[in-house]
Amino acid sequence: MLVISKYLIAKISFVVLSVSTVLLYILARNGTMTAIFGPMLAYVVYLLNFALLIASILFYIWQRAHKDTPQKDRLEALETYTRLDNDGLLISSAVTIIEIEADSFWQLKEYGETITIPINTMNPLRLPPVGTRATFAPIGNKDNRVIGVITEITNGRMTVALAPITKPSKPKLTAKTTTSN
Repeated sequence: MLVISKYLIAKISFVVLSVSTVLLYILARNGTMTAIFGPMLAYVVYLLNFALLIASILFYIWQRAHKDTPQKDRLEALETYTRLDNDGLLISSAVTIIEIEADSFWQLKEYGETITIPINTMNPLRLPPVGTRATFAPIGNKDNRVIGVITEITNGRMTVALAPITKPSKPKLTAKTTTSN
């Protein structure tokens, strides 16, 4: 299946409409447009092409700006877009953010304690499964985050432990030398 991006379509339409506008202008200056279409229809065709060119330019600029958006901005836009209701839970394919009380947040972040969060107001169909790594943020402040692992979900409560920080291990280089007599 051939997939063509919106950016490519915008670029092609911009080029085609630019060339056709120039050609229509040349034909209008020579009088060929009025001979083919008549004076009024030639004027309408020329204005319609010019309007399409302006729309194409704006679409091209919009797609160009969207193409150059850094990944962080796209993630924030995704977070904003995927918020369906105000139950403190935000799930998308890229990130899971659960808003919790500030006290619980600091217990998890600073002290590494296991916390229990009430989930009575959260939609049970949108709850992440046990074992999921999720990002937790205090209510109203999604800039401060901590990553935790959901260890248990029972009776309207979710138990969360601080996620272990894993750093890639560096291979140990050992040199063995052999001597020959």
